[in-house]
Amino acid sequence: MIIVYLLEFSRIVLASVFALSAIQKTLAFSTFVDTIHSFDLIPVRGCPAMAIVLLTGEWSVFISLFIGERYMLVGFALAFSLLTVFIMAIFTVFIRSMQIKCNCFINDDHNISTYTLLRDVGLLLVAISGWITWSMGGDRRQGPEIVWLLIVAIAGEFIVLHLRRPKITRP
Repeated sequence: MIIVYLLEFSRIVLASVFALSAIQKTLAFSTFVDTIHSFDLIPVRGCPAMAIVLLTGEWSVFISLFIGERYMLVGFALAFSLLTVFIMAIFTVFIRSMQIKCNCFINDDHNISTYTLLRDVGLLLVAISGWITWSMGGDRRQGPEIVWLLIVAIAGEFIVLHLRRPKITRP
């Protein structure tokens, strides 16, 4: 039974995070293209195309996890792939000692930091968890409705805490 709950938790968290990210990036497409350019990993002419590819991937994660059933595996695999790309891009920022804005959720006005890396690694672990639990047959929904409501509440709280950058102040 725990497998089913872990699968649903992973599904809700990733579908919500990728939907939120895709909506914000779609609405602020030029900012997203500028952010891709600031990483200095591809030529400036390729940035709009890369933005479209990444947005297509993010929307695909959301849609496949929202639909569920046999599409969940595709959603988890895409989430894993996108998060791996994002983590590698973050590492290049660290290696090159760059100070650039993440804009992962467009309104995120902070520079890429260890927090950004840990957030994406945490989401990567959620994707792996979903992939494994789906592979173990966790796609059979069981249990009382109150448990499902609890899972949605916990997943929602995880999303809020995970995406919100902690405010660290010095005395």
